[in-house]
Amino acid sequence: MSPQIGRIARLLRLDPSDIRGLEGVPDADLRAFHDQISKTLFGDAQQRFARIAGLSRTIPGPLAGVLAEKFLPPVMAARTAEMLEPAKARDLIGRVSIPYLAEIALALDPVRSRPVVQQLPAGPIGKVAKELFGRKEYATMAEFVGTVTVEALVAALHAASPHDLLAVVPLLEWNDNLDTVIAELPAAQVTQIATSLDAGELADLALALDPSRMGPIVGAVPVETVAGIAAALFERGEYAGMAAFVGVVTLEMLHAALGVASGRDLLAVVPLLEWNDNLDTVIAQLKPQQVTAILAELDASELADLAMVLDPSRMGPIVGSVPVETVAGIASALFARAEYAGMARFVGVVTPDMLKGALAVASAADLLAVVPLLEWTPAIDAVVDDLPDAVLDDLFTEIASGADWAAAKVAFERLSPTAQERLFARFDRLSAGNQKRIRAAAVGGELGAAAADLMATARA
Repeated sequence: MSPQIGRIARLLRLDPSDIRGLEGVPDADLRAFHDQISKTLFGDAQQRFARIAGLSRTIPGPLAGVLAEKFLPPVMAARTAEMLEPAKARDLIGRVSIPYLAEIALALDPVRSRPVVQQLPAGPIGKVAKELFGRKEYATMAEFVGTVTVEALVAALHAASPHDLLAVVPLLEWNDNLDTVIAELPAAQVTQIATSLDAGELADLALALDPSRMGPIVGAVPVETVAGIAAALFERGEYAGMAAFVGVVTLEMLHAALGVASGRDLLAVVPLLEWNDNLDTVIAQLKPQQVTAILAELDASELADLAMVLDPSRMGPIVGSVPVETVAGIASALFARAEYAGMARFVGVVTPDMLKGALAVASAADLLAVVPLLEWTPAIDAVVDDLPDAVLDDLFTEIASGADWAAAKVAFERLSPTAQERLFARFDRLSAGNQKRIRAAAVGGELGAAAADLMATARA
């Protein structure tokens, strides 16, 4: 049930369960409805409230407090309080009981009462906050964040237990005052928050926080607790919420969090991370048994997904641990998706055996597409030089039948002289039609100077 329904019920002196038909109505509309009811009920009585407020100026403070609490219901007292002179309100707040003040607070309009509330001392507000926290009136309290002063907000949050904060923080509309108060929370209270809530509750709080604003609390969480929080969030699939904390947690916390991540957790969270040096360090220090577990958990298609969201230069420990036979499965999945540019990024971090395993599952069309994208190295030369004759035959056929001479020229010129010679040595195995097309392209210079020279040698 929306807290706004509770406010409407209080205004009408009903039990919230007696109000039906408002479920699902947005809070903003319920707030407007509350104000309409208030105007209907008390609009004609505004002059009466003004007279009561004026009368308070002529009655001694102690007597005014006694009379108000005895004869003025809290809802009417709230309407009257909105018209009090600030100095009189400061005097009266110390003349009535805290429970009565709490009832008035529940009936006050945060906007209309702001001029008066802004002038009230922080001490009594802290006591009222404690009373309202005890009643779990979190929604009402949250509405006054923009109304009270910084000093009053400090007093109110000092009265909050860790579980109170857990309940009220998600309801707050953040402002500069809250930033100031959170930044200045006493160390003892921060420690109490970080150590009194269990991992699941801290996970709830984490999702309600803006990490950049809650640094003091985040920094006080014990590292061993971080693993529990991370496990709870991974289990819920709260990957975006977790990723938001990467920039504010310590290296040790990051170690603890990723230390409980499964392969599928990494698959989901890695694309959301804003990379930094701490992440580089943590990935580089992943334990071999965790890397092995990740690789065992994910199938080739999932590993292909992970490969596409990784920065190869940052993920060396994972890449280097992938078995060659698994590399072939990943490559097959990526070739099927035509992820040629993504695959080319890994050339500098995989071993020659991995590269050989990947190219072994490439079709001629795949080779023609990926070779121009590779940053060429002697290791690639060695792998390509060892391609089976049958692959070269298919590649020659693909070049001839595709007739994309520009792409073929780039691919051909990337090959080592050994591979180029091996390719043209297979020329006679082409069909007559393909021989004619290759010969015309080579002689015409469309395959580059090396191809023209090799074609001349082949004809001779």
